Order: sequence, then C-alpha cells, then structure tokens
Amino acid sequence: MESLLVALNAVIPFLCYISFGYIVRMKKIVSESFLQQLNQMVFRLFYPCMTFYNIYKADAESLPRPVLLIFVGASILILEAILILVVPRFVLENPKRGVVIQGIFRSNFVLFGLPLTISVFGDSAASVAAMVVTVVVTIYNTTSVVILEMFNTNGKINVKNIAFNVIKNPLLQGAVIGLVFFLLGIHVPE
Repeated sequence: MESLLVALNAVIPFLCYISFGYIVRMKKIVSESFLQQLNQMVFRLFYPCMTFYNIYKADAESLPRPVLLIFVGASILILEAILILVVPRFVLENPKRGVVIQGIFRSNFVLFGLPLTISVFGDSAASVAAMVVTVVVTIYNTTSVVILEMFNTNGKINVKNIAFNVIKNPLLQGAVIGLVFFLLGIHVPE
C-alpha cells in the first residue's frame, strides 16, 4: 500500500500538469504560438537552470559512481546499434529510417524522469539524476544527429555540424556549467 501511495504522489502532479495544459489548449485560453514560445522558454531556460541547480547543489557523497554513468551510456549506444540494424528491415524509405530510430530510442527523461526522481526520492537523488541527464543528453544529441545524417539521401556525415549541434544544446550547457561550478567550488549567492 505504501508503494501505491508513493507512486500516486509522484504521478498525480504530472497528471495535473498535463490536464491543465490540455484544458488551456482546448478552451483556447492561450494561442498556439504562445504555447510554442512557452515550450521554447522551458527548453532553453528552465530545464538548463534546473539541470545546473541540481548539479551545483549536489552532495559529493551522493554523486553516482562512474559505473552507473557508463552503464547508462552503454545501454543507450547498444540500443541504438540494434535499431540501426533492425529498423532498415522494416522501414523502406531511407530518410524515414533515421526518424523512426530516433523516435524509438529517445525518451523524455529530462521532462519526466528528473522531476519524478526528485518527487519520489527527494532532493538527495537530484544530483544523481542530473548527472545521468548529462550523459543521456550528450549521447542523445550526438547520436541523433549522426543517425539522421546517416540515413539522409546522400549518406555523408558532417562532423562539424554534429559538434555544433551538441555544443549549442541548452540542457548540456546547463549541465556543464553546473559541473564546472560544482568542481571549482564556485558559490552563487542565496
């Protein structure tokens, strides 16, 4: 019974958020362009700030062991390799293959996983989840560009384009800055 209560306490806030957004959209309280701008603001400002804060406030004792981060990264890469081999057998059009592969392996860990982890395990788990986000976002963004380029019409991979897309990702920027502040012991005023 206790597990059910923990699960409900973790999931109900998300259902409330989703319901609120759905009602606002269906009642046309705000315009579609506003929702797109809000989505961009959340992605470019709020999530990077949350990732920065969770890493910055991390307790050195609660940081994940490198083995966990290696396991997460290796799991994603293995899944992607399997998908690169399997999806072309089912999806005949080359440009769609990359999109299908990306649609299968990418998750909403940043959107749901990080807040859910904090909701269930408290702030002490936020640093572990934030470090996992750093690994996941880096791999997702790098491999997504590679996979999409791999299955485009000419099949050539532009390494410069991949590097630029990875560097300009706001989530990764927030994580890297948070890591720098954490490692250098830079303190931000309360």
